[in-house]
Amino acid sequence: EAFACGCAAPQGAALWGWARIVFSAILAVNSMAVALAVNTASDAPGELRIVRLALAGVTLLVVALVGGPLLAGAWRALRARRLGVEFLFVLTLGGALGVSVQSMLAGNGPVYFEVVSILLVVYAFGAQLNRSARERALAVAGRYGAERRLARVRAADGSERSTPAGQVLPGDTVVVLPGEMVPVDGVLTGGGGLFEESNLRGEFVPVSRDAGSRVPAGAAVVDSQVLLQAAGQAADSVLDGVLCAVRGALEAPAEAQRAADRLTRWFLPAVFSAALLTFAGWSLAACPGQALFHAMAVLLVACPCALGFATPLALNTAINRLREYGIALARVADVEALAAVDCVIFDKTGTLSPAAAAVESIHWRDGWAERAGQVLALVAAAEDGLTHPYAQAFGQILPAPPGGARWIRESLRILPGEGIEARVRRAAGESHRVTIRRAAGKTDEEEGVEILVDGVVAAFARFGEALPAGREAVWRDIAGLGVEVRLFTGDNAARARRTGIARALAGADPMAKRDAVRALRAQDRRLLFVGDGINDAAAMAEAGLSLAVSHGAPLARAVASGIWDGSDLAAIPAALRIARQTVRRVHQNFRWALGYNLVGMALAAAGLLHPVTAAVLMVASSTLVTWRALALLDAPAGAPGQAPGGIPAAKEIYAWRG
Repeated sequence: EAFACGCAAPQGAALWGWARIVFSAILAVNSMAVALAVNTASDAPGELRIVRLALAGVTLLVVALVGGPLLAGAWRALRARRLGVEFLFVLTLGGALGVSVQSMLAGNGPVYFEVVSILLVVYAFGAQLNRSARERALAVAGRYGAERRLARVRAADGSERSTPAGQVLPGDTVVVLPGEMVPVDGVLTGGGGLFEESNLRGEFVPVSRDAGSRVPAGAAVVDSQVLLQAAGQAADSVLDGVLCAVRGALEAPAEAQRAADRLTRWFLPAVFSAALLTFAGWSLAACPGQALFHAMAVLLVACPCALGFATPLALNTAINRLREYGIALARVADVEALAAVDCVIFDKTGTLSPAAAAVESIHWRDGWAERAGQVLALVAAAEDGLTHPYAQAFGQILPAPPGGARWIRESLRILPGEGIEARVRRAAGESHRVTIRRAAGKTDEEEGVEILVDGVVAAFARFGEALPAGREAVWRDIAGLGVEVRLFTGDNAARARRTGIARALAGADPMAKRDAVRALRAQDRRLLFVGDGINDAAAMAEAGLSLAVSHGAPLARAVASGIWDGSDLAAIPAALRIARQTVRRVHQNFRWALGYNLVGMALAAAGLLHPVTAAVLMVASSTLVTWRALALLDAPAGAPGQAPGGIPAAKEIYAWRG
C-alpha cells in the first residue's frame, strides 16, 4: 500500500510473529520448571550436565525465534554510539548466560538459561505490540490513500470509468454522487450542493458550495450529484498531506522509548563498569574462572526483575482503572506519558460537541407563534425518514404528532445546497407546501434555516452546538493539576469562544494543527491531544499521546494512543490523576529496586552473594513492589467527593423562544 508521498504501509507477518512469541513463551515457562529442579537437585553431575545442555539448546532456539530484533537493535545502537534500552536487555542476558555457561562447564552450580528465554519473550512481546499498533494505523491510513480512493471520471463522450484517485489528471471531470466522498481536490463545474466537511474543517454544519467553488478531497456530498474538475495531482490534496504527516509521526520513536534510553545512559555504564572491575579484581586474587563467575553474578543481580514484574503490573492496574472512566489505552507505556502531560489540547466539533447540527432555538415571525404546533407537525411530516442534515437536526427535537392530526408527505424535492421542499396533506384533504431552506444573509452567529409554509416565511430555526454542561469546572480542574488547556479547531473564532477555553486556535486546517503541535513539542511541552476527525489525525500522531473519541473517524482512532467514549469530560482530569498516582508508585518501586541492586552488586562483587541467594532476595523484593503496585486499585482518583463515573453525561436543553 503506497501513500501519495511515496511512503509504503508495511504488510508485516503479524500472525507469524505472534506464533513465534507464543511458542517461545511455552518453552520459557517449561525451562523455568526444569531449571528450578536442576538448581535444587542432588543428582550425579553427569546426568545434570545432559539436562543443562538441553536447557542451553532450548535457550538457543528461543534466541533464534525471537531474539533477532533485540540483537539487531542493540547492534544499531552500538554503531550509532548510543546506549539504548536494548543494551539493558543484552547486558542482563549476558550475565545470566555467562553464569549458566560457567556452571555448565564446571559441572556444578546454578544455571539461568530460563532467565534468558523469559527476558527475550518479554522484550519480543512489547516490541510486537508496538509494531502491530503501528501497522494497524498505517493500514487504516492506507484505506484513505490516493490509490485506494476511487474516482468516477467522465470522458468527453459522456462515458464514465472508475479509476484510483492517484491516476486522475488535472482537468479531468469527476462525478460524485450523493453520500459519496470527494476523491480529489476540484472545482465545481455543474451545480452545487451541501458538503459535509466536519472531518476536515471542524464546522458542525454542512457547507453550501456553488459552481466555481473549490471542494477538498475527503468532503462528502450530502444532497446532490455534482461535477467537478480535478485541480492538481491527488498527492497535493490536503487529505493526502494529512496521511503523509501521520506516516511521518508514526516513524518517530515513542516517548516511552526515549525515556527508557535516558535511563540506560547512566545505568548501563555503571553496571558494566562494576562487572569489569569485579573481573579484574578477582583475576588478581583468584583464577580467571572464578573471576568470570563473580563478574557474571554482578550482571545477573543487576537484572531489574522487580521492576520487570511490578512496573508492568502497576501500569496495567492503571489501564484497568482508566476503563472505569471510559478511557481505553492501547499501551501500558502511555500511562507514563499521560502522567507527564502539561498541556491538554481539545478539538471542538465531534469531540466537545456533536459533529451534526442541532436546533438551538426557533424565532417565530409575526402571527405564526400561535400556529407553532401545526407548523412543527408540518415540518415533522416533511422531514420524516430523511437522512438530510436538516432533517436530522429537527428530528432531535420535534414531538410526535398528536392523534388525528397526522400529516403525510406526498412529494419531496431536494434543493441542492439549500434544503428541501415537500407537499404534505391530511386525510381531510388539507395540504401545504413546506420549504426548509438555508437562510441567506445570516452571520456565523445566526447559522440556521428558514421554515416557509406555502411560500411565506413562518420561522427562523437557529442551529447551535450541544457543548457539555459543566465544562468550565472541568477546565478549572485540569488547570488545578498544573496542566494548560487549549483548543485547536477548524471552526470560526466565535464558536470557539463558546467552549470557554481561553487559549484557542480557530480556523485551523489539518496542517496548521499539526504545526502548532510541533511548535509546542519543540518547547519540550508534554501534550495530550483529544480529537475525532481526519483533520485531527496528523496533530494527534505528532503529539505522541492522543485520545480519539469512540465515534470518531477510523483514521483518528487508528493513530490515537487510546479511545475515549466521550460521555464525561471529567474523565480527562481523572485520567491525569490516575496516571500520576501510578507513576509516583512506580518511581518509589524503582528507588527500592535500585537500592537493592546496588547492595546486591556490591555483595556479588565481593564474592559474598551466591546466585541462589540473590534469586531468593529478588523474589522477596518482587513480592514487595508487586503488593505496592496492586495497592493502586484502592487509591482515589477523582476530585474530592467524586467517584468514578459520578458525573452524568451532559445533556443540552433547548430553549424555545417566541
